[in-house]
Amino acid sequence: MANAIQKFDRNTVKSLRAELEMAISKVCEKHGLVPATLGNIRFNDNSFSTSKLTFQTKAKVEKVLTSAPSDLVNKRFKMGQRIFTITTDNGNGTFNAKTNRGARYILRMDQIATMIQL
Repeated sequence: MANAIQKFDRNTVKSLRAELEMAISKVCEKHGLVPATLGNIRFNDNSFSTSKLTFQTKAKVEKVLTSAPSDLVNKRFKMGQRIFTITTDNGNGTFNAKTNRGARYILRMDQIATMIQL
């Protein structure tokens, strides 16, 4: 194998991420899923691991994207370990949200669409 990886470094992992996400997106497209991302990647010289790989159906995302913005206020969504409550619609496609710990965020509709609704 001419292209065999001998050691993982930042550039190698970056290149692998792009190739893996492209392969995953082809599988997702074939099965009607939203393309997933690999989340954080940790690596050392001999191995690498991802922190998260989540798949969702397109129907769920389309439901969120076609919801009236006012319907999202006071709804709860989960991304990773964080649970967001949408507090207000900013009227420009963004929403104010807060976490259970009180941290405040501004989220776009496409970000909300990839979260898991609780």
